[in-house]
Amino acid sequence: MAAPATSTVSAFPPRSGVQIPMLQVSCVAWSLRFFCAYTRIQPSYFIFGFSVPKSHHEIALIGAAGQIGTPLSLLCKISDLFSEASLYDLVLVPGIATDLMHIDTRANVDGYLAEDSGLNKALTGAMLWS
Repeated sequence: MAAPATSTVSAFPPRSGVQIPMLQVSCVAWSLRFFCAYTRIQPSYFIFGFSVPKSHHEIALIGAAGQIGTPLSLLCKISDLFSEASLYDLVLVPGIATDLMHIDTRANVDGYLAEDSGLNKALTGAMLWS
């Protein structure tokens, strides 16, 4: 019997000589489909291997003025995964939020104190995991 022909797909210029087997391409497609189904991210958001978030994601950081909360709020502000970050703590949070707003990213940062039901305002619209 003759060996089955293997088709290849080239993702590189024709003269580069780099070929990707069709089996690997289909495995990547199935992996992407499973990932999108599991995380509920639309496959059209993936462009050249990068995820482009198109929806509105808001997070709430409780204890944002502490030793862990301050760098974590900075990392959340720098990342493009969130469009809004609500910071909550008993002290100093409005100043931290003001400092973070000077960083030029798409995320909006608001700081709330315990006064005037700040916890309710911080948690409104935020993504909650249990």
